[in-house]
Amino acid sequence: EIGSHSYDAHHPYPTDDKGNTGTFYSDKLWRFEEGRLETDQEFRMRVKDDLLRSKLALEETYGVPITSFAFPFGGEAGIKSAHNYPLGEQVTIEEASKIYDIGWIQTERKYYTANYPLRRSFLNQRLHVDFDWSGKRLLQEMENSLPKELSWQDDMVKDRGWRTSWGEVLTGGVLLLKAV
Repeated sequence: EIGSHSYDAHHPYPTDDKGNTGTFYSDKLWRFEEGRLETDQEFRMRVKDDLLRSKLALEETYGVPITSFAFPFGGEAGIKSAHNYPLGEQVTIEEASKIYDIGWIQTERKYYTANYPLRRSFLNQRLHVDFDWSGKRLLQEMENSLPKELSWQDDMVKDRGWRTSWGEVLTGGVLLLKAV
């Protein structure tokens, strides 16, 4: 499967005449030739154009349907970091959901929480993969992210995906889970 990651939205862009920058999918960009920020409609059209250009370029190049979109900068920084346009996130998600079936974000670097099929949503969490991971490491991280059935026993000798926020490890390698 091949998914999109933007056409030209993975760089900082000018958001004012002083050289400050923001992100493509959350901030209105500065239009130097006109000495102003984009309008709401110009923002929406720019975002829509980038999302479509990426999809169409990939489909033309690889000859397969492109149905998913991974937001740049993990998603959190790419759509939730607006400096000058609070509606940027909402508009971007609206436009992306018209073009793609699934949108991928990562909300915590290097951690993954399984997506549950009963809770259908356009936005889903994705696994952050470091450049130096082996195939074996990737498979282990994916296995660790699977939901765990209770009751669960773990000797804590190796990492099986438990996160410290889920419980606490007591002496003797015992894992204690408790409701929060």
